[in-house]
Amino acid sequence: MGLINQAGMYNSVPTLNPLPYVNIALQARQRRQAREDALNNYYNKLPDTLNDKGIRDAEIPIINDYKSKIMEFGVKNRDALKNPKVDNGAAQLALQKLMRDAAGVARMSQNAAKADLEAGKFFLNKDNAYALNNDAYLNEHHASTLPVTDPNYKPLDLQKYATNRPFDEMTFVKDIKGKIPYSEKVVREPDPTDPNYEIVTTLPVLDAKAKEMMVTDAADRFHNDPLFRKKIEKDLAGTGQIPNLVQIAKDQFGVTDPTEMSDELLAAAYTYSKLPVGKTKEKVQANYTNREAGKIAAAKDKAYLNDALIRGRMKLAQSYKMAYKDYTAGVDAAQDEKVLNTFLKNTIDNGSNGSATLAGVKYDGTITDLPKDISKKYVATVTDPNDSKYTIEKEPDRWLFTSDGKNVIPLYYEKDANKQGKGALISNPNQKPISIQNIKTDLAKLLLGQKQRGGEVIDQFDIEETPTQPAKQSSKATPAKTKTVTVTSSKQTIPGF
Repeated sequence: MGLINQAGMYNSVPTLNPLPYVNIALQARQRRQAREDALNNYYNKLPDTLNDKGIRDAEIPIINDYKSKIMEFGVKNRDALKNPKVDNGAAQLALQKLMRDAAGVARMSQNAAKADLEAGKFFLNKDNAYALNNDAYLNEHHASTLPVTDPNYKPLDLQKYATNRPFDEMTFVKDIKGKIPYSEKVVREPDPTDPNYEIVTTLPVLDAKAKEMMVTDAADRFHNDPLFRKKIEKDLAGTGQIPNLVQIAKDQFGVTDPTEMSDELLAAAYTYSKLPVGKTKEKVQANYTNREAGKIAAAKDKAYLNDALIRGRMKLAQSYKMAYKDYTAGVDAAQDEKVLNTFLKNTIDNGSNGSATLAGVKYDGTITDLPKDISKKYVATVTDPNDSKYTIEKEPDRWLFTSDGKNVIPLYYEKDANKQGKGALISNPNQKPISIQNIKTDLAKLLLGQKQRGGEVIDQFDIEETPTQPAKQSSKATPAKTKTVTVTSSKQTIPGF
């Protein structure tokens, strides 16, 4: 602003207007204050400029701590930050380093969050579930969940597990059993430690066509499945299995010259070794013919299982798959309770009316089936259906749901030796009625375990197996103490039930 010379300024009595000079001073002060306000506002909001979106919960306290440190540093060093000449810019450099460190932690956390998401997708694939049983993976996964500033933190290397997937022997065996037809033969040998017992071995038997199929399948897998090839070429080394496989190749595939032992034949021998071999210890039978006749009669008993039971189990299998699909594994408690109640209602609706007497008390209700993984929990010692002189460890063949809706009673099939093709369901006097709440808890655990494992739903109902199938015989020769169950049915007629 220019100065204004007033008229008469240089007269003998000059007058001065100070207003222009006051305005200059005020404007300078306002500019200085605006600059200070801008700097204060910049340093006050500086912590908020950190990009902390998408960081993990583990790093939130660390980022908040950095923000507090940045704010505190700004307050303590405000003069030096405003005027770098005070300390030759040292405060500004220190603040920039603090900001870089905080931004680096945020970026590492954001990358770790993305890696966690990829890990979740990786293990939702049932083919990758093997790593969940790997101690090395569990340790590395734990390290990846630590805060990124922890000295033990280490990002999870998913690629390592994706490229080192082990050979899935369980799936391989299931596939072979369904693809290669084979029969069985029973070999009985005296027990070298006890003359009253014999070792009974069940061996798989291949005809010429089945052997050809096995060799062809093994060769195809060896050349087209990298995991199977690695199993044959590398994983078997040092396990001591090679001599046994060479012997199998000689016995099953006619290899007489060691130079003929190719990788393909070794693969075929390995395949054969995975067919089931049963070995039990049984009491020597005085009359072997009677025992074999008993087996034949038991086999005939299975033919009496009518289509109603088969159809019923098919419906229950479908009901179980629906329960698995709708079960939320605790996410929605009300939904889970509804799923459990619906499945048990379907189970009862699918049964037939009947009754059982246990410890002198008669129970009316519905006879039906439960998932086999639940039945496995209630194994009992009962009379061998093939020979009443012996007992066997057996899972329940069927279940009685009492009409009051409070209990279930496990039932076991017993053949009537005097009536061919007839039999009865018996209860075990050593067992008490089981609360239906226990069964509901067992069902919840079964569904939860299946949800955690993922993959295909395991068939919980043996559609093709009848309740007359004997279980493995125990080594005890004492008869089971059982009480016969009276069964009446108005929904279906099953001979022998």
